[in-house]
Amino acid sequence: MRTFNGHIYLIDFGTARHLKPGQPKDTIALGSPGYAAPEQYGKAQTTQQSDIYSLGATLHHLLTGDDPAENPFHLAPLCTLDATHPADLETLIAGMLSLDASERPASIATVKQELERIKEDQLKRHLEASYPALSPSQGQVAAMANQVVRPTPGFGVSRRTVINAVAGVVAVLIAVASCSFSVTLTRFPHRDGPVTIIPPAHAPLSKQVLHSPLIGSASSLILDPAHASDLQSRQVVEMLLTGLVSLDDQLRVSPQLASSYDLSADGRTITFHLRPNLKFQDGNTLTSRDVAFSLDRALQPATHSATCMTYLGLIQDADKLHSGQISTLINDSILLPDDQTLVLKLRQSAPYFLTALAYPCSYVLEERLLLQYANTGLAKVLKAGGGAGPFTLSSYTDNELNLAVNANYYGPKPQLQEVVFSFYRDTEATYQAYGAGMIDTTALPAEMLNSSNLYNWRRVPELTTYYYAMNYLVKPFDNIHIRQALDLAIDKELLVQAVWHKAFLPTCNIVPLGMPGHNPSLTCPDGQNTANGNPAQAKNSLAQGLQEEGYSSMSQLPPITFTYVNDSPSFNKEVAVVRQMWKNVLGIDVKAKPVSASRLREEIVASAGNVHGLQLWATSWNADYPDPHDLLTLQFDKNSPYNDVNYGQNSSSDAAQQQALQQQLEVADTNSDPVLRQQAFMNAEQQLVNDVAWMPMHQEVSNILLATYVVGMPYNLGFVIPPNDWGNIFITAH
Repeated sequence: MRTFNGHIYLIDFGTARHLKPGQPKDTIALGSPGYAAPEQYGKAQTTQQSDIYSLGATLHHLLTGDDPAENPFHLAPLCTLDATHPADLETLIAGMLSLDASERPASIATVKQELERIKEDQLKRHLEASYPALSPSQGQVAAMANQVVRPTPGFGVSRRTVINAVAGVVAVLIAVASCSFSVTLTRFPHRDGPVTIIPPAHAPLSKQVLHSPLIGSASSLILDPAHASDLQSRQVVEMLLTGLVSLDDQLRVSPQLASSYDLSADGRTITFHLRPNLKFQDGNTLTSRDVAFSLDRALQPATHSATCMTYLGLIQDADKLHSGQISTLINDSILLPDDQTLVLKLRQSAPYFLTALAYPCSYVLEERLLLQYANTGLAKVLKAGGGAGPFTLSSYTDNELNLAVNANYYGPKPQLQEVVFSFYRDTEATYQAYGAGMIDTTALPAEMLNSSNLYNWRRVPELTTYYYAMNYLVKPFDNIHIRQALDLAIDKELLVQAVWHKAFLPTCNIVPLGMPGHNPSLTCPDGQNTANGNPAQAKNSLAQGLQEEGYSSMSQLPPITFTYVNDSPSFNKEVAVVRQMWKNVLGIDVKAKPVSASRLREEIVASAGNVHGLQLWATSWNADYPDPHDLLTLQFDKNSPYNDVNYGQNSSSDAAQQQALQQQLEVADTNSDPVLRQQAFMNAEQQLVNDVAWMPMHQEVSNILLATYVVGMPYNLGFVIPPNDWGNIFITAH
């Protein structure tokens, strides 16, 4: 049975039987015409190869709409009916439908493995083909022509949905083990033309409540948009507050509080036109002055924001305000022609600015309430209705955060009446709570990924690069060949498989898959397009580095300390495996130094410009906006607060080359030609990878379980739900 939203269930075991080794044929011939294998017609005993035939017929029916009962044993090749299906899938299904049982796949496990491989391949192809075309510069090009930018609709269902459905069939089939079965003894009639889909019944309003987990304690959640930088805080903040623009499902810039915006010919002035009749959650009118106040507040030195200069620093004189040289940007570079119009003046043209403006730093708060609750925190401001997002904060305790519908929301009203966030210790705790029916969604622990008992499992790549970093100011990492040696000694493919159960995507890329500007042709430091490492080249690079440093033996190599967060057994295992790889390939015994997450953050920040800073460490970067600037210029440019590896600003022999690359990044930032800009970033990324500016390890992937009665939940690479999408999410009767 295939439900309206693509979930597949096995509903009939009418011919299930035990296999009897040596028996020439079944006692009774049973099966559904078209779905039953030839041997089920009394020619031989049914085996798991018969199950495989039935599954092949079922998949063929699902993918083509052709009822196999109308022409048993003569099913047309997929390509003759729909040329868009993957060739590997067609080959697999053709093998499953072989009339000779011995020519079918050997086991259902083989089928499952091949379907999972096809699914992963289709996911990668979908991302590579679709998301690079979604460059934020498209909106900029339109604006450069002085056109009004309008919201764009979200994308539809892709072939990935079909592959997910196929994997669902396999999960159900595996539960049957080797029992023979037919799909059903009652055939559904084949009908030409459109099929009427009956929408699911909504649960009553009192049941429109979504229960979702947050990892950590209530004190770790940050509700101030000027300080919310972690993903969890941002997810909550983006439900309570909105700004001039947001990112849609495809991570494109979309007007939000603004109904449209215009860009000047030189790209340095943006005029925003607000939607009419905007209100805060408490019913007070929201005007351009409120937007201006919130932008100005984010950059005020008294706000002490560690992030807002990164995202709003392109506004003219933002640096002067942030450093206390001027008192405000209002009537300076933030102009208010009237209550419905706001003008921003930039210090330079930058195609990525609007994507950065979608970050929470620009979100609007009600000035009156901020002044009223100046010394009591943002929670009281938000509980009093000081935001404009689709939800309002109704309660906030040490155990729970409750959100209710904002009756004054300007966009599509949420169908959910309440969202309840509960705090949990870790992913294992949320997984247990999900199994007990206490919450409606959870991340999946890595060790559970191989389970065959997973329903409504979503696998969503994140725009997050997990990497090892080396301080260019601390020996021996001022030597490029020693950096390359440590990188090439690691088999990242094996590491992800052995430690993380294939939960992540091993990579040499800094810019992740799915990000505009991702380079699928990028090579690792050895010039190869694989992440398997290269032990021979690693040894050669180490020997060259030792010679350049004047070391006659390994004993002269300075001790190396690897600092990482000790927050899970898997991380400990990863570090142990990597240290062993370094020792086996290079003969280097690296010392492990586990620390707390807060301690590591402090030491990373302190490493910028510090010859006594961290030497080697593990961390990750989640893209704040979908533009290569966020992963490249922001991380490696001169004077960037995030250049903690000290790329370019060091005394290594190739420092001049690094500085030249920093200049190339700055030029790419302002390039208004989207094609040339993307190519410039790709070229720069390749040099950064060759220099081992970072040692990318894997791209993170979220593996999520979602209750089947939750409908309409979108998942994109940015992993934040666009404000208007809440109008499509609801709970079904269950």
